[in-house]
Amino acid sequence: MSDKFQNRYRIPSARLKNWDYGRNAAYFITICTQNRISWFGEIKIRTDAMHCVSTIKKTSPTKNQFGPQSKNLASIIRGFKTGVTKNARLINPYFAWQSRYHDRIIRNNLEYKRISTYIRNNPANWRNDEFFDNK
Repeated sequence: MSDKFQNRYRIPSARLKNWDYGRNAAYFITICTQNRISWFGEIKIRTDAMHCVSTIKKTSPTKNQFGPQSKNLASIIRGFKTGVTKNARLINPYFAWQSRYHDRIIRNNLEYKRISTYIRNNPANWRNDEFFDNK
């Protein structure tokens, strides 16, 4: 496989191969601001990132085709980032997200509980994070 597409370096997908991200499942998601800049100020979530659990529950299964994706994890994240960006840029036109996002498919109830605890404790533990910037 070529490392370039249209003369630009390709970024390998972080998504699990052969997994339909529109499938019913719970996902642990981390979305960060570009360059981890603290855009969000003093609020309960971290000032440079958001962690959440998003659960997809469809009543009838669908299969995504090649092309623009809808009704799956990527479309949820895209909609969230678009909505926040439009409003954030009214305050500061330089606001930006990191490209992409991190997700983890939650495989069982024990993992769900562990991740939920991590999310709840994350703001308090942020000062110990390697990316914490005390400006």
